[in-house]
Amino acid sequence: MNRRGSVFIMALALLAGLVAILAGAAASQRLALKSEVNRMENRRARLLAQAGIQRAVATLYDFITNGNSASGNTGTTSSTKTNATLLTDDWAIAGNNGADKYTLGQNSYRLQIVDANAFVNLNAAPEAQLNQMPFSQQQIDCLLDWREAATTTSRSDGAKDTYYNALTNPYNAKLGRLSTINDLLMIRGFTGPSIYDVQTDVVSTATIMQGTNDSQATLYDLCNVVGYTPMTQQDGTAKINVNALGNPQQKIQRMIQAGISPALAAQLSTGNYPTMASLVQAVGANDLKTVLNVLTVDNTPRKEGRINLNTAGQSVLSTIPNITPDVVQAIVQRQSTGLTQLGDIVDIPGLNSGAALAPLIDYVTVASQTFLVRVVGTAGGSSVALEAVIDMQSGSPKILSISEAPFSDMPTRWGWDDATTETPITQS
Repeated sequence: MNRRGSVFIMALALLAGLVAILAGAAASQRLALKSEVNRMENRRARLLAQAGIQRAVATLYDFITNGNSASGNTGTTSSTKTNATLLTDDWAIAGNNGADKYTLGQNSYRLQIVDANAFVNLNAAPEAQLNQMPFSQQQIDCLLDWREAATTTSRSDGAKDTYYNALTNPYNAKLGRLSTINDLLMIRGFTGPSIYDVQTDVVSTATIMQGTNDSQATLYDLCNVVGYTPMTQQDGTAKINVNALGNPQQKIQRMIQAGISPALAAQLSTGNYPTMASLVQAVGANDLKTVLNVLTVDNTPRKEGRINLNTAGQSVLSTIPNITPDVVQAIVQRQSTGLTQLGDIVDIPGLNSGAALAPLIDYVTVASQTFLVRVVGTAGGSSVALEAVIDMQSGSPKILSISEAPFSDMPTRWGWDDATTETPITQS
């Protein structure tokens, strides 16, 4: 090969090398650009999800402030409108259970507001209720040990620091409240599948739902870790503590003014009723409704862990100890109109006596001050699912927490329909 040919070959090799370098640089730039686009889309999706939470907050604030056109529950005070929490309320209709897609250009968000008391509260549920759920005995013992302050366990399958400190990556037991449902993953006996998948092999006394495995609820479907109900009468004033100390005549007079007969007021003023179950068993059938509407057994302004009969599904209602399937069905059928006061429970077939009410009355409510907001924001090919906890104790919504949902298919897990109706977001 002559010299000219060698130079030509060297030039071609050099050119090929330059082309390869340029192609590599271009590929790197494309990857960097794509990565930046993905980051930008993810940020937009997150901002849209946060906008959805703010829309939910505004909906709840409007419900508290201006009343409820859907259920006809209107007024000017928060106590009037938060006395009962119904599936016909404006907050429950907002977002159409995720079917409404609020759009801004090519971006969007979907949302759903859920009553926190429509679930079993793992921070408050007693062992009798946990036994009605798809838990093994080890899971029940370890959950109770995790949330209770004692540093040692008396439960045969429980676990405290001695167990957790011996793990490969040691840590201490919380000895306190669960912050999120995912805290279960820190507790002995719990795994991701045991929380988010249907359990078919759990050693448990529970039969939540009749039917196939596919019809059973997961722990994620059944549970949360927060939920409060106000202890108020229909007019928003605090319920009367039947066990309150002080002038007996004043207490009797308050009960009479609230609608209790003089004879019953005098009878109740001398008794000691540690639970609502003990109170309803001391009352005749004709007085049950009024007693449930106006009386309580302590001065706690609100209770945690009560299940809302107006909003809880069949599987959650079935976790209430000693409740029968017939009563569960009767409660679900009543949800189309709702129970506006706790005393309305006596109108449900099978619950019109103190003996029938006693096993479940300390587990239930018809009102809520806590809501869960589920939102999915979408921008380009990115979606961000967030869950927020909103508390209404002060008469206005307060965001207690915002957390990222654990799976990419949260709309499916939340039971949202694939079909959506688009609604443009108006900008003022």
